[in-house]
Amino acid sequence: MSTFIVAGEPSLLAKNVEQELTYTSLCTVTAAVEIWYDPDPSSTIIEEDSVFVESFFAIPDEEIESKLHLQSPWLLRLELDRAKMIDRKLTMAYVAGRIAESFKTDLFVIWSEDNSEKLIIRCRVPGGGDKDDDGLGTVEEDLAPA
Repeated sequence: MSTFIVAGEPSLLAKNVEQELTYTSLCTVTAAVEIWYDPDPSSTIIEEDSVFVESFFAIPDEEIESKLHLQSPWLLRLELDRAKMIDRKLTMAYVAGRIAESFKTDLFVIWSEDNSEKLIIRCRVPGGGDKDDDGLGTVEEDLAPA
């Protein structure tokens, strides 16, 4: 039996092996990190995120909606580098899923589609939505004369 090697095939195989063996951290594929005050988790003040945020919440989910008021008004927004994502054969669902899996119920994660103009992951922590206490009340007590 003879084996045919097509020009370029060994380098393609080598590239596939490299992708399988290469350790990729979130930092490697992240183009930008931003923190926004975006108080309503079910909509957004960030115009370029509005389509995928609205799409996510278009189909009602009672479990998610019941916890929206508990989410922080602060948003961690990650923009991923498309070329690096493609080079490593990563999808948005995979990367965002790994983030969500790592933090379990401590982080609410939504993301844009792989074909979006920008690859965006939005993360919020629970516990900041309806709280008026900012933790500064004890400072006044500590400074009061004895």
